[in-house]
This record gives sequence, structure tokens and C-alpha cells, in this order.
Amino acid sequence: DNPDVLRPLGQILLKLGREPEGLEILEKVLALKPDDVETMQALADHYARQERWEEAEKWARKLQDKMPDNPDVLRPLGQILLKLGREPEGLEILEKVLALKPDDVETMQTIYAHYNNRRHYSEAERWARKALEYRPRDPKLQQHLALILCQQDDYEEALALLDQALANGDNPLANRWAYWLGMPAVMMSREDIANWRNRFQQGMEVLMGMEGHLNWWESKPGNFFLAYHDESDRLLLEALSCLVRAKVPSVNYTAPHIAQWQMPTQRRIRVGFCSAHFRMHTISKLYQSFICELDRQRFEVFLIFAPGGQRDGISRMLEKASDQVVALEGDLSNWHQQIAQLELDVLFYPDIGMTLDTYLLAMARLAPVQCVTYGHPDTTGIDTLDYYIGGDAPMEPEGAEAHYTEHLIRMPRLPFCYQFFTLPAPSEIPPRSTLGLPETGTLYSCPQTPFKFHPDFDAVLAAIAEGDPKGHIVLIDYGKLTERLKQRWAETAPILLERVCFVPEVPLELFLGLMVHFDVVLDPIHFGSGNSFFEAMAYGKPVVTWPGRFARARLV
Repeated sequence: DNPDVLRPLGQILLKLGREPEGLEILEKVLALKPDDVETMQALADHYARQERWEEAEKWARKLQDKMPDNPDVLRPLGQILLKLGREPEGLEILEKVLALKPDDVETMQTIYAHYNNRRHYSEAERWARKALEYRPRDPKLQQHLALILCQQDDYEEALALLDQALANGDNPLANRWAYWLGMPAVMMSREDIANWRNRFQQGMEVLMGMEGHLNWWESKPGNFFLAYHDESDRLLLEALSCLVRAKVPSVNYTAPHIAQWQMPTQRRIRVGFCSAHFRMHTISKLYQSFICELDRQRFEVFLIFAPGGQRDGISRMLEKASDQVVALEGDLSNWHQQIAQLELDVLFYPDIGMTLDTYLLAMARLAPVQCVTYGHPDTTGIDTLDYYIGGDAPMEPEGAEAHYTEHLIRMPRLPFCYQFFTLPAPSEIPPRSTLGLPETGTLYSCPQTPFKFHPDFDAVLAAIAEGDPKGHIVLIDYGKLTERLKQRWAETAPILLERVCFVPEVPLELFLGLMVHFDVVLDPIHFGSGNSFFEAMAYGKPVVTWPGRFARARLV
């Protein structure tokens, strides 16, 4: 009956994965000693490691009640609230931590990582610079700021920071990995695209020749922006996969059940769906019906939350629709074990290339059949992905098989079933002026991120502006990326500096309000729209498209 004996026993049992025993022991501790903050901390940490954020919050709140001004209690509570998607509450708690402990760099790192994950890069940069003020020679902080700057296409300062980090003792292979495998989101010309792709190829050769290995979390592959160049990425992505296998050996894993696997005849087929975006996100909007509508007489459905993803109402709906839910926790080897224990027949990735975690997971053989689809519409280059679930013509042009390392499966329709959404009532739609839109003139909108604006698209937009002198082209303002786009237009299409109206990023309900006022929606060439196409069609807006060479330009 000694709490100081029972507490560590309970913690050990949790570490061994024997949760019922461990929790029973810790509950006994709290029965003996109701104010035992160490046990509350152990429970909060346990549920956080499992990404069971609601339960983690419950125990973190109990700790807060006991120690309301303790930064080491408040910091994890703020982190948990951010994971739950409750951004204002989480940031308020973290700001209180910094009021109590102004030099708490760990809290600053939490804040800039949160903004970086949300693609609020200017805020991420501000907090990363603040952290560096307290540790100006910390190579990891220098590298983190460099990567945030890369997301905003500020490569001159980013590469200089990486050089400083290397001089300050950063891991040479990890540092040069970040140095060579990044590239701007917004390219200035086709020549610029060719130069950066050549640099990427050269960098992979340099890295392959360097000594040492990387931990999985140091190996961000830098392959996301390749898809926006109107080029086949197969050879580059195959080479990247080989590089990752050689330099990040922890990715090379095969689940034990693979060797003896046979096609199931006496049970349902076990299908796992794995993504970091099972929430209010384009991936869930496009692919939730794969999870919800599969025939449960034939299939057993496993929902696998990749680490780092936020949870919301969509997440909970998908959980209820699944036979089993797994939240990956710990490190890459733990993820492998968690998925291997499911003994899946099929592992389905809605998207590869959008996050590091699922890219690295896909390099393991965790099911005898592994497939990917258009969540990020490009081949992966990964030899453990067997099938690409695609569409038939016109989605995939003739000869498209040559663009994929995976075997292309041509379904006779688009390979998703879009879930219709509730439209705002007419009374909820703000007027043009409230949304920052011009009061008169035709509104041509292309509500896409700047990296979808290929240099070839400038001439199209300029011709529209010249053809309708009273019209306006409406785009979303993405801060530094938009500024870089304007720099390009100053050389390629100066008319756009006068005729494009930028509006700030807005929540979904206001975005749908914007859509009401648009007269025409433009599909960018070479990499077209996805979810926003369906949102435009909900209001019957005409969408103008120009099919390109690859599926990523042909969905509309």
C-alpha cells in the first residue's frame, strides 16, 4: 500500500503495453493518495503518447488545478489542446507559460511547430526567430528556422543558416540533407524549374556519397514540390527512394506475417487506411467514403492515424465507421510494430508525399498488398507500393503507366466518392465588400496556393485580364509566397500586379461565401484543383480547365 512503490510499477506496466494492469495500479495510488501529482503526470503522459488527447487533457487539467502556475504542467496542457484543434485555448496556455518563464525555448518550439504544420509560415518564422534569440548558436534551432524560411521561398537566408548550423556542430549528413533536398515552392521560370531539379539530382548523388546514417525524423525527403513542375517525376523519386533506403535504414522493415500470407477465404479481407489527414481536410473529404462505404460483409476496416494529425468531428465520425482504430505512437519502429500486429491484407495510403511519416511508413512492407492514390497526385518512387488507384481516360491519358513506379489501376470513374456538405444559408453569405471583393466587375477566381501557379499560367491570367478590362482576378493571399509570385509577375506579366485582387485566407464557411460571389472559377494549368472544384460545383459555378499531360492536371 505504498504509493511510492506502486506508482513506478504502474508506469512500468504501461511501458510494457499492459495498460489494464498499469491503470489499475495507478488508480490504487490515487485512492491511497488523491493529490499525487506524479501519478496524474504519468497518466497524462501515457494518454498523450497514445494520442488519446481527450483523456490526456482530463489528467493535465487535474494537474493544472493542483499547480496552476507551473510552466512544466501548463506546457503539455497547451500542447494537448493544440492537438485537439483548440488553437485559441492552447496558445493562450502557452503564452501564460512564457509569461511565467520568458526564456522557455521548448514552448517557443511548440508554437512555431504548430504554425508551421498549419502552413502559417510567417507566425512560425516569428517564433523560431524568438527561440534563436535565447539560443543564437543552437544548430537545431538554426536548421528549424532555415526549413521554415524554405517554405516561404527565402532560400538565400535559409542556406546561410544551414551553413551556420553546420559550423555550430549540426549533424553533417542531416544538415546537407536539408541543404540539398529543398526547393522553392514558387518557381520564376521554366529555366528556374530545370535548374532546381538538376540541383536536386546532384544533391542526391552528393548525399549518397556521404558517410553515416540518419534517424528517421531527420530525413524530410523534400519531394512535395516536384509534382508542380509539369515534368515526369518517376526517375527523381525512384532515386530518392533508393537514397532514403540507404541512409535511413530504419525504414527497411517487413511485417512477420508477410512470409506466410495467403489470400483469405474463411474471414473478411483486412484493409488498413493510413493518413495524418483524417480530419477536416481535403483528404478526408475525398476519401471518407472508401472507409465508410466498404462492404463490411467482405472487408474489415482499420483506421490508422499517422502521428501528428489533429482530431476533430470528422475524425470521430471515421472512427465510428471503422472496425478498429489505431493511433501510431512513439518512433518509427513502434509504428511498424503497431501496424504489423494488425496482420493486414491491404494497406491503403490516400496520400504519400504530404507528410514525412507516411512517406517513411510506405517504405516498409506492412501488408502483402500496398496501394496509394491521388491524395498527392504523383508517383511515389517507392518499390513497396504495389498499386496506384487511378482513373481511366480522360483522368489518365494514354501511356500514363510510364509515369508511375506503381502498377496503375484504371478505375472506370474517379476513384473517390465525394461526400456532399452543408451549404451556408443565403442569409449567412457576407456581401462582397465584407469579404474584400470589388463591388463591380466580373470576378474570375483561382482559389489555389501559389505553388500551383506554374510560370506558364502567367500568360493565361494576363490574357484574361486584357480581355476583360472591367473584370478582376481574385486569388488568396499567402504572405511571402504571394510576394514571390508578384516578383515573377513584375517580369512576366506586369498587368497582373494591377488587376489581381488578393483576399486573406478565411475559414471554410467564409470561403464558401467567397465562392458564391465568383462568376468564373479558373483551374490552374499543369496542376489543377481538387476539393475546391467540388465546392465550386456545389454552387453551379462554371469552371474553366485545360487538361495537361498528367493526371494532376486532368481531374476537372
